[in-house]
Amino acid sequence: METSLEKKLTHLGILIITLIYFRSTIGVVFGSVVADLVVVSTIVLLPAFIFLIFRRQVYGHRKTVFFYIVYCFLAFLITPLSSEYGSYFGGFIGLTNLVFLVVFWLVLLSYRNMEDNIQKFARLFLIIGGVNAVGAIIQSTISLDLFGLVSHGVYTNEQILANENVNVRAVSFISSPQSLALFLSFCLCLSFSYDWRRQSLKYFTRGLLFFAGVLTVSKVFFVFMFFYILFSYLSPRKIIKLFFSVVLFFTILLFFKEHLGRVFEMINILENIESYSAFIIWSDSFKYAIQFPEVIFGHGVGVFSRGAQSLLNYQLLYGSTESFFIQVLAEIGIIGLAFLLSLTFSAVKKYYAYDRRLMGLLSAFFIVGFFTPALYGYTIGTSFYFTLLLPLVSKKSNIEQ
Repeated sequence: METSLEKKLTHLGILIITLIYFRSTIGVVFGSVVADLVVVSTIVLLPAFIFLIFRRQVYGHRKTVFFYIVYCFLAFLITPLSSEYGSYFGGFIGLTNLVFLVVFWLVLLSYRNMEDNIQKFARLFLIIGGVNAVGAIIQSTISLDLFGLVSHGVYTNEQILANENVNVRAVSFISSPQSLALFLSFCLCLSFSYDWRRQSLKYFTRGLLFFAGVLTVSKVFFVFMFFYILFSYLSPRKIIKLFFSVVLFFTILLFFKEHLGRVFEMINILENIESYSAFIIWSDSFKYAIQFPEVIFGHGVGVFSRGAQSLLNYQLLYGSTESFFIQVLAEIGIIGLAFLLSLTFSAVKKYYAYDRRLMGLLSAFFIVGFFTPALYGYTIGTSFYFTLLLPLVSKKSNIEQ
């Protein structure tokens, strides 16, 4: 049974998660300052984390999580020395992305075993995903700005969308087609590890999430789904299931071919990768990240953060690395990246022994992390760090038996 403190932390965590996923709408309704306070609210769990340390509950893979957190704070302390753009203010913004969400999940997941954590938080993610899916459908058919609740410079602007060269793309309450696509694909894949009580609700929810994901017209939605299927069923015993799953996946895509021109552009992009605009950004950002000696400890926590660049009025290279892992390398160096990769591979190993579908979920996050910076953001970061820390910090369960 959960103690009173554990219940309070869980309720607080659920509230913060919900507010993070509706942060854009909160910003539209109440202002950007209130929306930023939603993210900063993750700090309130720091005392709980310290409490865990004094109770000597940091053991096993939690030690690696702890060392990663300590390392990031040390990197934060030397941030002003690491880069001409580095500052403690920008570093603090970076900490909210790279550390506070890790602390947040370390605290929330440590009180329950793996299965209980999956059921409790998957239910929340699916509810939020369902609301965003309904919002995507309404936005695509009735109101571009969801009756004034969301804002986007392009995809909620009727005059811009009147241009035939601009696709109508769902952003829903998350207000970013790519982030919405990643979140919906995460929810859809997570639904296969959730214990549904009603079969009809299960199929309805999956259909709703998939249809809304298509409305984002985002390549990352289908890339995430593809690698989820690949890593979930890649084994000699399941090779036939993998084959038919992939065939079914691409068959469904053909039904939406006329609406998914951007998605089918991936074939041309792969054939001419060097001329792809993002490839140039990846290349230059990687060269910047591996400059010596900054490659060891990084160029400064938060230095590539959009928030830091906007508030401190500077632009580093292209303003974004367009890759989560390149950004991690650039900000906290090869040591910080090694910590994060160590956590990832440890989690994959545990998932392999527990549930291949969850292994596929984390593996899909890992793959798309090379090609999108979305994992650095608060919305997708919340989903990613939940998936990453779930098998590492949950109480002992059948995953370790």
